[in-house]
Amino acid sequence: RFIEYPFSDSSAFRYLQSITELKNGEIIASTDSGEYLFENDRWLKKNVFPGFENKFLRHIIETDKGTYYNYGTAILFKDNYNIIDTLWSHKAVNRGMFFNYLKLINDTLYVAAYDGIYQATGNNTFKKLFSNSLKENRWRFFFIDSKKRFWINEIDRPHVLVTAAGNIEQFSDTISFTIPLISFCYEDKDHNIWIASGEGLIKVQFQNALQFSIDKNPLIQDIRNIAETQDKTILAFSRENGILEFKKNDFVKA
Repeated sequence: RFIEYPFSDSSAFRYLQSITELKNGEIIASTDSGEYLFENDRWLKKNVFPGFENKFLRHIIETDKGTYYNYGTAILFKDNYNIIDTLWSHKAVNRGMFFNYLKLINDTLYVAAYDGIYQATGNNTFKKLFSNSLKENRWRFFFIDSKKRFWINEIDRPHVLVTAAGNIEQFSDTISFTIPLISFCYEDKDHNIWIASGEGLIKVQFQNALQFSIDKNPLIQDIRNIAETQDKTILAFSRENGILEFKKNDFVKA
C-alpha cells in the first residue's frame, strides 16, 4: 500500500528528478521547477538561491563541507556557513542545459557537460578529461567504479566506453549493444558491474560479460535503476514491470 503526500503546488512542475535526504534529516525533492522540502506530511516549495527559484534542479550532492547544486546552466556550492559560490555557469546549449550530471568521488567533483567530461581542480577551475577521445558535442553519462575505471555511455550511441583503472585520457574497451539506450550502471558489493539497457541487463565480472536479454526474460524491459540491499540482494526497477529481484541467476517479480 502506498501513501500519497501532496505537493503544495504540484501544478507548477511537470517532472520529479530525484528525492534526497540530507544529513540534518531534511528530505528534498528536486523538480523541473526548483526544490521542495518534505514537512508535516507535505512537500513545500523551498527557495534556496535567488534567481533559481523555478529552475530545473538536476542534482544535489551533500558533503562534510557543504552541498553542490546542479541547475543545468550553473553549478553552485553552499557551504556549512550558508556562503554561496558559483563554481561554473554556462548558457544553455541543448535541452535547456549545459551540465547534465555530477558525481563526487573522494572529495573530487566530476561533471558531464554537453562538450565533454570534466574534473574539478580547485579555485573554480575544471580540467577536461578524455579531450582527444570525446571530441563530439553530445550528452553523456558516466560511472566511476571502485577501481577508478570510467564507464561512459553516450546518448543515441549503442555502446559503453570503459577505461583502465585511473586512466582519464583514453579508453581500453568498448561494450557494444544493438539498441542505443543505456540507462544505468551500478557496482554491487561483490564488485560486479551491472549495465541496464534497452536490451535488458549485462553483468560484467572482471572481463567477462553475462547478458540477461528481454527475449529470454520480458520482465527486464526498460530497466531504469539498480540497487542492492544489505544482504546483497540485487533489485532492478523496470518502468514496465515494477521492482524485480535477482534470484537463481535471473530476475523475478519482487
